[in-house]
Amino acid sequence: MREITNFSFNTLKKNNFSIDKVHVDPNCKKQYNGYMKILLVDISARIGGDQKSFIDLCTSLYISKDIEIAVAVARGPVYDCLSQTGIRLYPLTEEPQPEKRGFFSWFVKLFDSQDYMGHILREFKPDIVHASTFESVKVIPSLSRRKLLFWSVDSLRLSWTETVAVAARCTRIIAGSSALDEFLGNALPPGYCGRVRVIRHALDTHLYKPGNKVHARAAFDLPQGVPLIGMVADLIPWKRHSHFLEAAKIMLQQAPELQFVLVGRPYSKDYVTYEKKFKELLATFVPFENVRWIKNVTQIEQVLPAFDLLIHTAFGESSGRAVCEAMAMEVPVVAFDSGAIRDLITHRKDGILVRNDDPKEFAREALSLLADPAQLAAMKIEARLSMLKAFTKEEIAQRMIAEYKNAIAAETEMI
Repeated sequence: MREITNFSFNTLKKNNFSIDKVHVDPNCKKQYNGYMKILLVDISARIGGDQKSFIDLCTSLYISKDIEIAVAVARGPVYDCLSQTGIRLYPLTEEPQPEKRGFFSWFVKLFDSQDYMGHILREFKPDIVHASTFESVKVIPSLSRRKLLFWSVDSLRLSWTETVAVAARCTRIIAGSSALDEFLGNALPPGYCGRVRVIRHALDTHLYKPGNKVHARAAFDLPQGVPLIGMVADLIPWKRHSHFLEAAKIMLQQAPELQFVLVGRPYSKDYVTYEKKFKELLATFVPFENVRWIKNVTQIEQVLPAFDLLIHTAFGESSGRAVCEAMAMEVPVVAFDSGAIRDLITHRKDGILVRNDDPKEFAREALSLLADPAQLAAMKIEARLSMLKAFTKEEIAQRMIAEYKNAIAAETEMI
């Protein structure tokens, strides 16, 4: 697994630095050690990998003695999760949808959201506002100089124009992977790159831990005593479920006893065509009895222990949350070598990276691993150790707190 430090590699490159690790922001002459108030913002209507990481970050920051936090969050699943923690919450409406109600209605809704955010800012008086997504930044009104804006970039598929427009407002831009850092390095003007920091997404390794295979299979009515290969991915085009199904067909030709499970929800009305094609492929899969589709599983930690192996075919992942969860639960992973996945797996040590984008390669690597019980067992242990080393939510929270302090200290020096 590649080592990532807080400071952006692209920032170092663009400023002609040559260094392996940076633990302290070199632009900040002193650490800020005072009390901080942080307002975190998320307006997502669904829980995906980024929202899970957001929840883990919020709960870790909440117990810190250095800061006080509040969360402005859309009513929905993220709000429901956080409402059980005791964190101070401000309910928001979900992100505006221009295509459904017209541009004027969208603009009015956005204006109302910003007006309510202004009320929250006046009441809570945060030192830093931290937006979890591109859409979340849009509901935040213009801030005074003493209120700093953080943005956690959550997508490799933003337009460069959008990225530059949002980055212009931000004191810090948090990239959760080297893939996001590289995207920002290409999209942003050189002067903006000094604001980028690489801090991984948080993962609750206390929740995602090795589970009981027999119990997990019984809970989801899955067959016992046979090898079970899974995929965890919502129905989004870049997850490439067709690659998984093609690899499954190839594997069944050599090992007809194998069973396959796809765990994923229909994600959005934007992807109805993709969902339709997926259902058509699933309906024509032969033999049909060797593959299952499990919908609407919100607690992935309940089903992951059922797997002997996870195949992750997605292209261009920004964080690779499903891979992290599987590795933390000692489920070996065969994944496509792209995007954030390159940060997560050390090839043939704690997982397998497929570099040739062909379902035959996924099938070959998976069959080879299943045929080597010793390597499979060693990989399980190494996978969890990798997650414990660099992805615990407590460590991520401390890195984020350090960055908050650095930003406030740097702003204080400028006044």
